Amino acid sequence: MQINDLEIFIVLCDAQSFSKAANLLYISQPALSQRIQKLESEIGFSLIDRNHKNGFRLTPAGEHFLDFANNTLHSYNVTLSECNQLAYQTKPSFIIGIEQFDVSYLNQEMIFKNMDLYNQYDLQVEYAMHRDLLDHLFKHDFNCVFMAKPVTLPKEYHFLPITTDKIACIWQDNKPYTKPTISTAELQDKIIYLPRENYADMKEVETILHHLYPSKIFRYYQSVNFPPNIPENAVYITNYQKRSIFNISHCVPLDINAELHLGFIYASTISSTMLDFLELLKPTETKQNDT
Repeated sequence: MQINDLEIFIVLCDAQSFSKAANLLYISQPALSQRIQKLESEIGFSLIDRNHKNGFRLTPAGEHFLDFANNTLHSYNVTLSECNQLAYQTKPSFIIGIEQFDVSYLNQEMIFKNMDLYNQYDLQVEYAMHRDLLDHLFKHDFNCVFMAKPVTLPKEYHFLPITTDKIACIWQDNKPYTKPTISTAELQDKIIYLPRENYADMKEVETILHHLYPSKIFRYYQSVNFPPNIPENAVYITNYQKRSIFNISHCVPLDINAELHLGFIYASTISSTMLDFLELLKPTETKQNDT
């Protein structure tokens, strides 16, 4: 079994189709089938459930082997990179993924200033849509991502809280709104839109509102597809910092016992040096509150 065999198997699993995987690998479908059959013969068990009639499916052993293949290939690439760095004295890259909308939460000047303390790394900041951030992280394209805390994470990934933001309401109205916050009671007659993104804190807000208005039907939106014109009598629940990116009349903090936690998601394999660096990016007041 060679590293290339693992790469081919991973491509096949991602494509969920022999024909699609063959096109991606620039080989014929029969050649791909022969490579997989040879791999199965070497390891002594079937990876693909060939009796499954409806599409592509791995055997239970194949699913376990896919985890092994991903972990082995990642370890191989990391080790190869480290060896190259030792051989050619190059710096390893450390890539932070950030959603474009969330840039305002992080002081990028502070990121690069603090990076001088860890000059053995080549720091890079990459931007991606929210729905793609975790996918890039799980595929090891990014070393960590900055985003709102998700509801769940795989056990090998962790969330490091960095800052918080207020939960807010956005709506269109020609009348001035002079109150510093809007109460949940004022939402009673509104059509409430909640973000579809899988944020843990927004799920808590949804639970609170469901408890207050059990008969109300809530609607959902994707932040990236936020409407240019908000429907009449509708209110969108979001985080307060996003007020600057929407064409809106009002964005007011919601008087609710919840807030949005934002931070870095990273794998257990991250170095202690880089974890210390991420800790440095906490705002001063947040560090003081932690002590």
